[in-house]
Amino acid sequence: MFRTVTILLLVTILFSYAMFQGGFVSWFLFYATLPLFLYMLGVVVYPMSKWHVERTFSKAVAQEGETITVDVHVKRKLPFPLFYCIVEEETPNSLRMSGRLRDKYKDMNASLKGRQEPPLKTILFPWFHTSFTFTYVFEEVSRGEHHFHNIRLRTGDIFGFVKKETTCDLHGSILVYPSQRDVHMQPSLSSYEEGSLQSKGTMKRDTSIVTGVREYVPGDRFSWVDWKTTAKQGTVMTKEFEQEKSANSLLIMDGTMDDHTDDLSYEGVVEFCASFLTSYGNSEADLTFVMIGQGVHYINEANRRGKNKALYQLAKVQPEKGDSFGEKLQKEQATLPINHVCYVVIKQLDEHVQQSIEWLKKRNSKVVLFLVMSEMKRDEEMEERLNQLSIKGIVANVMTENEMSHSAFEVKT
Repeated sequence: MFRTVTILLLVTILFSYAMFQGGFVSWFLFYATLPLFLYMLGVVVYPMSKWHVERTFSKAVAQEGETITVDVHVKRKLPFPLFYCIVEEETPNSLRMSGRLRDKYKDMNASLKGRQEPPLKTILFPWFHTSFTFTYVFEEVSRGEHHFHNIRLRTGDIFGFVKKETTCDLHGSILVYPSQRDVHMQPSLSSYEEGSLQSKGTMKRDTSIVTGVREYVPGDRFSWVDWKTTAKQGTVMTKEFEQEKSANSLLIMDGTMDDHTDDLSYEGVVEFCASFLTSYGNSEADLTFVMIGQGVHYINEANRRGKNKALYQLAKVQPEKGDSFGEKLQKEQATLPINHVCYVVIKQLDEHVQQSIEWLKKRNSKVVLFLVMSEMKRDEEMEERLNQLSIKGIVANVMTENEMSHSAFEVKT
């Protein structure tokens, strides 16, 4: 309103000057500037709020590290000449780790807390065009569910005297699944009595040690049939192997967050769990996935029927402060299954976590620990805790910047 009054006042002053002064120069000045003032007045009353703005993504679901192209389409009905238009997209802060997949874990001690993504903006020159497009690209997009909201449009006259702005609340989202790598599991001390499934090769049924027979079930191989017992019983019987006694496994993920947790250590835990689920997919054993964070999520058959649900949870999960992982794990004692091969993925090993891991070992046939942390935080106290766990038969893997930067995970089980 103030600028409208100012423009009208300037026109009135020039007109009054021409009327009282008279002559060619004064009237020439008035008529020469009149189109500019009329254009400014037109910009002031031009209805930017009626523009139709649309945002489209090249893909709504992606894998971490992929490239996503975003197009912002602007359409208007009235071809009013606009010298420029600034399109500004407010970037979700959840994308702060995008573009750094190759050296993501170069320094896991680096903190991303408080880092804000700058808005993406460009200047277009619509003139009389009724539609124009702004395109930008996210390279090596980071994991998570990223929500887009506001798009800001700004324009004005050629001298910058009049400026107009409108904000479009345009909700959109993309879901990015965590990056996945091969997990090469090497047996530490192979023990059938412990019920361990140490490597990708040993995730399959071992047919070298026969412990008994049972009735045939769909999926059994023809070579497993015990013909002698089948003839005696009058029904098809198959051999039962040692590995079947404790083949079921449990994957527990530390999804908690505190002031001492590194952002990259958290992402490393998520990525390793996703990779583990995928590598475990060919196993005949059942894998139960337990994600302990703000809440506790149980997903049965996470390597087969529940795999998509587990990966979906891993794509969406974000660190939230609450009780420590050790405290929450102790609260779940009555709920967690027993006599399993237990894989635990954590990012911090304190006294509470150590006690919880030792408690798990008492209830399960075997416990394998994966500790994702920065090399800078590996001190004598940490080594002492790891040694204590090792003495009690718990296999511990420490995964620092070096291990996390390889093309595949090399771990002991």
